[in-house]
Amino acid sequence: MGRNSVTVIIIAALLGAVGLTAFFSFQNDETFTVVFKDAKKLESGANVYLSGIAIGNVKDIDFDNGKVKVFIGLDKKFQNKLPKNSSFFIMPELKEHNNKCVLVQISEPEVNDYIKTGDIVEGIDSEYQLKRLELSEAINEIINSESAKELAQNINRFAKDFKEALDKIDWNKLEEEIQKEVLSLAVDIDKALQSEEIKTAFEQIEEKINKVQNALQKVAESEEAKQLNEALENFYQKLEKELSETG
Repeated sequence: MGRNSVTVIIIAALLGAVGLTAFFSFQNDETFTVVFKDAKKLESGANVYLSGIAIGNVKDIDFDNGKVKVFIGLDKKFQNKLPKNSSFFIMPELKEHNNKCVLVQISEPEVNDYIKTGDIVEGIDSEYQLKRLELSEAINEIINSESAKELAQNINRFAKDFKEALDKIDWNKLEEEIQKEVLSLAVDIDKALQSEEIKTAFEQIEEKINKVQNALQKVAESEEAKQLNEALENFYQKLEKELSETG
């Protein structure tokens, strides 16, 4: 066999090896779908982060029935580690803010209930909900500390400001469902300030705020809805600041 023939065989073998490696590398990825309402200029190849660590990337993006489907491939070592109740957000890239990435927040995992290849999960379009998750984590960290009582006292002031903001809203222009949820939220805030079980109380507040936000999506363009959302934002911003100083 001539030298040229041997060279061709070697090159072909190398190309075949590279091709097979790439194929099996892709197969090792755990690919699942996250559905969003808005892609926010997310692109294929974007990083996926968990606690600041890149755990995979966006394989592809598709649009179907008014929803954006983001196909995510997890690196092999992170497979079977994301609970199905994890939260997914599209956010500015950590290093280059002009680019977008997918941020993952892990909730309390359910036993043997992890995201698998082919699964479809709902993403969260609102950055406001991400703030709520971060706030909840901060509360958990200091809930048993000596700072908890001081925190409750300061939240009392924030709650007063929040209620004053609510008084400025024309409630007659908001749906009855929203009115009921906000009234229930105000009651829960009062209970939280008097409760010794601060963690449980704040979990109830979180649940109520989530209900209010879901109801607000139906009338998101109204001035009253914007006022209510702004009041919620201000309340949580003050909580975040207080928690960062307390922690």
